[in-house]
Amino acid sequence: MEEEPIISDIYYEIQNRRFKKDGIKLGGGSYGEVTLRTDGVTNKKVAVKQFNLGDQSLMGRDFDGYPLEILREIKVLRELDHSNIVKVVDFYFHRNLLYMVMEYHPSDLEKEIRNGRLKTDPMRVCRYLKMILEGVRSSHEFSSSSNLKPANILISEDDVLKITDFGSVRPFGSECDQFTKGVITPSYRPPEIWFGAIIYGPAVDVWSIGCIFAEMARGEILFAGNDSQILESIYVILGTPNSFLFFYFYFMSKI
Repeated sequence: MEEEPIISDIYYEIQNRRFKKDGIKLGGGSYGEVTLRTDGVTNKKVAVKQFNLGDQSLMGRDFDGYPLEILREIKVLRELDHSNIVKVVDFYFHRNLLYMVMEYHPSDLEKEIRNGRLKTDPMRVCRYLKMILEGVRSSHEFSSSSNLKPANILISEDDVLKITDFGSVRPFGSECDQFTKGVITPSYRPPEIWFGAIIYGPAVDVWSIGCIFAEMARGEILFAGNDSQILESIYVILGTPNSFLFFYFYFMSKI
């Protein structure tokens, strides 16, 4: 006798038929993969991010069996409604997998910087900067954007920037041992994080935005290289932190 299908299985089949696979993989990581699909209702392309809830790297950071990082990203993206933040179309579960359906945009700011045309158009650079600032301001109503970098800023067909990747968001003023080194990409990481701060605020995003602004204007990464090279570049360009700043960094790492 066949088992009765559970509700989540039925819903999965319905959603799987709605969001038809295009057979194109857009990216992936330890969490799972991102694939291109077509929404059968709107006939628009969407990006479906698949999370493996059984991933051992997410164990120990869960709420009722669901990894906190994934729950935070879903919560933030569903609550934020801003033209410069990527929108979540839907999400659904199936067994130990979670699927998050987001609007799809084929280009991103990193690609636009690398093609060399952006640095020759200062008005466009300023317009992009304004959109990034407006998107981040909206996200700060909930938390920090956490991993701002050109690759995480999508560009729509009508040239509107969309901030994505909120998987590591946390409320300002919260403490998290996992934040210290792994959340912000090294080239966009502020000095206080390099020195071990685990309590942070909006300033971490302001630093990342400054790095992105410089990269758009220059056409190349401002602080590039390995960890020691990046810190050296910060000292060369901005100067060595004085004793007060060193004390501040040390204090923030011990709170």
